[in-house]
Amino acid sequence: MTLTRAQRIHRTNMRALLGCARALVRMGRVAEAAHLRRRAGDELAKIGAPQRKYRRTVPA
Repeated sequence: MTLTRAQRIHRTNMRALLGCARALVRMGRVAEAAHLRRRAGDELAKIGAPQRKYRRTVPA
């Protein structure tokens, strides 16, 4: 499946948010991280990313 340019940029941004979630976990803000991960995972799923890959828990 080929993504449009906008979808590729969106995917990059959502992956960046997942990186932010990882940093939040390190800071001990697990609830905020879970929320961010859920939102970003849902957005990635919209453009065809595997759900499990991005929704799993991120170790600190």
